[in-house]
Amino acid sequence: MANPIFKIILLFLLFSLSEGLYAQVSIREGRLKSRTPMNDISKNTSDENDEVTTEESYTSGNKSAVEIIFTKEYYDNFDLAKPHAIHEVMDGDPLWLYAKLEQPLKNYVYTQRVTANDGSVKTLRHFQLGIGPQGEESDYENIQIWVGNEHGESISGTCNIIPADYLEKKEFLLSLTTFKKYLSTKLFIELVGSGDAGIWENEIRFYKGIIEAGADNPALGVGKITCNLENGVVKYRKMWNTFNEVLEKGSAEDNSLPNKGHFEDAALKNTIINDLKNHGLTFNKVYFVTGWIDYNANTGERYRKAQAVYTYKKEGRCFFGFVYPTQYLNNLTGSWTPIKLEYEGNGFPITCDKY
Repeated sequence: MANPIFKIILLFLLFSLSEGLYAQVSIREGRLKSRTPMNDISKNTSDENDEVTTEESYTSGNKSAVEIIFTKEYYDNFDLAKPHAIHEVMDGDPLWLYAKLEQPLKNYVYTQRVTANDGSVKTLRHFQLGIGPQGEESDYENIQIWVGNEHGESISGTCNIIPADYLEKKEFLLSLTTFKKYLSTKLFIELVGSGDAGIWENEIRFYKGIIEAGADNPALGVGKITCNLENGVVKYRKMWNTFNEVLEKGSAEDNSLPNKGHFEDAALKNTIINDLKNHGLTFNKVYFVTGWIDYNANTGERYRKAQAVYTYKKEGRCFFGFVYPTQYLNNLTGSWTPIKLEYEGNGFPITCDKY
């Protein structure tokens, strides 16, 4: 019969050995869970049940799949831009983003096939950019950058979009402060232009395109930029207003005046001219696009509208606007009420040769 003391010692040794092995396995598993390879975007090599954390995805110092730099001027490609890379801007400084990829951009985008209103099939592709405080995971904003112009030709549909030929390239570029058709994003200028004065240490992050809610999508690259705005954001606010105006009303270069219609009414035209003078506008011309068109309101009221265009100058820039003369039918007398002029918006920019 074995000595009881010997049995106790043996059990203690076996328990210690098993605890040691368990601790080693736990440590090894912990290391696997805390590291996400940044240079392998084509496949996921972790086990199905592995927990993947993204805390170190852009702060660990490992080589990123995407290198992001910033410049104040435009350059044809990343290699030409890199010697001119900057890390700080002040109020009003122009800013360009250049990104260098390990693989062609097509390997980073999310692809969707959708049916358009006319029944045709469109292929939509996008990746994502986010902007947030340096060293923190949270984004102030995260937007999709579309690759290809499948969204149409409207001005608002040409922002946050780059040409489809970038799919085969290992780099791309974007204007961050000035609207450039098919080559700009509002991500940066909207944030700083509508923000407060101060010194803000931000970074722009690159993410693969992804749609699935809750899917893991670590940043594959980050570019750090400090915004030294301690003296105010007057210039950036004006730049954002100009950028946003283009999104809402088009650019002066792209906008054209509506065609002149056949309708003429000298008295109505004089009414519009006198009202423009009362508004203090230095207008150049007024013409009609449409004559009177009858409408029936949901309340049963009958009214009519005409559409006219006027061109004017303001602070050295040229614009056009719409004015809608409107009248309601008085059912008791059978006559139209006095003309009311309804103006649309604050004007659409045009080049002054169209003025």
